[in-house]
Amino acid sequence: MDILLRLNSALVGRYVLEREVGAGGMAKVYFARDVRHDRGVAVKVLNPDLGAALGPERFLAEIKVTANLQHPNILPLFDSGEALLDGEAAGTGRLFYVMPFVDGESLRARLIRDKQLPVDEAVRIALAAASALQYAHAHGVIHRDVKPENILLQAGQPVVADFGIALAVSKAGEARLTRTGLSLGTPQYMSPEQAIGERIIDGRSDIYALAAVLYEMLTGDPPHTGSSAQAVVARVVTEKPPGVRAMRASVPMHVQAAIERALEKLPADRFDTALAFAEALQGRAALTGSRPEAFAPTVASASSTLSGPVERARGASRWLTATAALVAGMALGALLMHWRAPPSRASTDGAPVVRSTIALPPDIPLALATLPPVGYNPPSVAMAGDGSLLAYVAETKAGPMLAVRNMSTGETHALSGTEGANHPFFSPDGHWIGFLTKDHLKKIPRDGGAVIVLAEATSGRAAWPDPQWIYFMQGETNLLRVSSNGGTPEHIVMPANLDVQDFTDVLPGGRFALANSRSTGISADNGAILLVDLRGHSAKVMVHAGYGARYVAPGYLIFARGSSLFGVRFNVETGDVEGEPIAIASDVGTESLFGMLHAAASSNGVLAYVPGGDMSRGKLAWVDRKGMVEFLDAPERTYGELDLSPDDKQIAVHVADVKDYIWILNIARQEGQRVASAEAEGFPRWSYDGRRLAGALIGARRIILHDVDDVGRVGEGTMLPDTAFHALSFSPTGDVLAVGASLSPYRIGFVGLGAPVAAPRLNGYFASFSPDGKWMAYTSAENGRPDVVIRSFPEGKLVGQVSRDGGIEPRWKPSGELYYRNGHQWYETKVTTVGGEARWETPRLVFDVAFIDTPDYSYDVSRDGRRLLVAKREHPIQTSRIEVITNWGKLLTPASQDH
Repeated sequence: MDILLRLNSALVGRYVLEREVGAGGMAKVYFARDVRHDRGVAVKVLNPDLGAALGPERFLAEIKVTANLQHPNILPLFDSGEALLDGEAAGTGRLFYVMPFVDGESLRARLIRDKQLPVDEAVRIALAAASALQYAHAHGVIHRDVKPENILLQAGQPVVADFGIALAVSKAGEARLTRTGLSLGTPQYMSPEQAIGERIIDGRSDIYALAAVLYEMLTGDPPHTGSSAQAVVARVVTEKPPGVRAMRASVPMHVQAAIERALEKLPADRFDTALAFAEALQGRAALTGSRPEAFAPTVASASSTLSGPVERARGASRWLTATAALVAGMALGALLMHWRAPPSRASTDGAPVVRSTIALPPDIPLALATLPPVGYNPPSVAMAGDGSLLAYVAETKAGPMLAVRNMSTGETHALSGTEGANHPFFSPDGHWIGFLTKDHLKKIPRDGGAVIVLAEATSGRAAWPDPQWIYFMQGETNLLRVSSNGGTPEHIVMPANLDVQDFTDVLPGGRFALANSRSTGISADNGAILLVDLRGHSAKVMVHAGYGARYVAPGYLIFARGSSLFGVRFNVETGDVEGEPIAIASDVGTESLFGMLHAAASSNGVLAYVPGGDMSRGKLAWVDRKGMVEFLDAPERTYGELDLSPDDKQIAVHVADVKDYIWILNIARQEGQRVASAEAEGFPRWSYDGRRLAGALIGARRIILHDVDDVGRVGEGTMLPDTAFHALSFSPTGDVLAVGASLSPYRIGFVGLGAPVAAPRLNGYFASFSPDGKWMAYTSAENGRPDVVIRSFPEGKLVGQVSRDGGIEPRWKPSGELYYRNGHQWYETKVTTVGGEARWETPRLVFDVAFIDTPDYSYDVSRDGRRLLVAKREHPIQTSRIEVITNWGKLLTPASQDH
């Protein structure tokens, strides 16, 4: 019988193996379906001889250790076991373990295709792998088989695989391994001590292997090659490979020096830790034990270093070469590590553009998406004006906090007292870091100390353009300012009809601000950047197709377009951009639904950004009350507001694209249709009978009603004459539509779809009619925080507050259950009418789900209340690194766009 059929028979009810996707001396790899969780996984089935040599009991006991390795750059272990094929007794079956299936390629596949990688990308991959090794070594796990095949590129993010087999084999049966004719390790990447069969191997062997992998990424070949494994091993033990710069002069000297030290024959001559190797790759460590020509001296010591008899004999040209290589090659070592004050424009004009990666400490990674909901993360990084200090929102055991990284020393630590922080920003002199929490605006000295509360505020955006004033947002359009010493905030009143959705920055002097345009929607490729006159109450478009703009002194703007970072020169005196925007980096952390850009820059040319692309993109998914996730067969997109049809058969969802539109997914047939509209349209709402669908023209304050036929086809629609921002809820009879009547302040109005309706406007948002039409649940902030309240309809009499600790987005289902959410937690209560009065039970928590938040209704609940419909990310968001570009302003000049 075919082995695949036999394995499926042995694993019935657990995994369905669909196809073989790889094979090696140790194991075969199968793509499989995890039956219980309905997800794709990779199942590795060990070679039968190897399994027999190890023994299942000891192997499975040892492999449990690796199940506890939790790191962004380590492929986790899901499961392990013994598959008993037909006729096999316990202890004689096939050993296997299960990992996530990486929908990407291995580094080996990339090298086969491209042969060599760009220098900055190769170093970035090596830094990620070094971070994984550092973490594993700290937990007593040595990989022993680091090679391109075991480094997988998951959405561009490197993850190291096969820690499980390494530890289990080394501890459970290495002494018996040689009897099988198998060996652990690959000759081209084996350290000398591993190649000659030393029994005691430590982390320095993994460092050697990683350096060999980096050598190959840069040169196209591993350090040692040969016609046979024996020939390769002989060279590993006896020969020193050529320096990488001999084959690729563009490799910085400090990178070559780091590789050479990591490839030393004796472990004692290598780096002690993977972290030390990573620091050296970034130019942050003095290196010893490498050849003199591999490491350029600092400028201060160049003269004395080259003044000895031997060096004098080499002549002045060698001195000039070394000095030039220092300026061009020392990535952070020369350009970041030795700063003491902001360099003048003249001192950086000749310096190169340098791209580098900061590997964040595993215990304080970025807090992006580590706490749900995903999708509304205010800007998460900030840079001091002189580029000396980077601040970011970190995830710690105490929750999100601010962390700072000294750009000279690399020292990184969290700031005590900043628990719950978001959106850091520096004072103009760089001495203070401001930040927002759930309910306050605060500041803290840059080196830590007492936190000072400045004002009441909610999570959003803030700016400190001048020493005396801090500006911050409340809602989408309210801008306030407060003294930098604290006090009573002043409201900056703006006209309600101004085309502003979010303020993103305030320019020095406080006269002008940058903002996203409301009328151009929320899509990743659309949008517009506005310059708003806060005194003249006017706005003009500065950049088409962009969002999340930030001002960078002395005269630049950075902003997002799609998931790329762009820059453009900006004249702060005239308020005009100069020249065309230029792409600076791709795959940059953005959130197009909220116009967010996770990037910051200093006035002396240091730019930092979070990688990972548009975090607003995800897939539609069901989540049950146990937290089990079922992704629907629909493409990954930037999904906005969503609404289930009354029969649960169709989903109407706002898709943010170049032109926003409503998309209808037939769940049973897994077929989608785009609602025809001449304008950008979003904010879908089904009527109670499913025969109508309301949409809204983006930014135009007009609502469209579409008729829906018997088979679910949606017609072109007619425009309502009444002015309103978007539909909120149909009444059960379909003759009244609750609408968002205004923004800032929020108002709920009512539109009669037959006869006029007499009902007072409500101060709030997110409204939903009860199934009998007698009650209106909505979100009110009249008591200082958002809460779900109920009023009678049409009288508007207040009945009471439903939520206990805050709540938004109430949804009433036909059975009478009322749902609402508070952050990432959903509550349910039963509302009944008794004697003409509404009564409800104490709300109970029913769902706790990480999801992608949206500006409006971000969820729905199935008719039976058992499943929650949300948009979720299928793959994790990058939280382990921050990218840095030094002298990035040079990219905005045509002559340097090739750097």
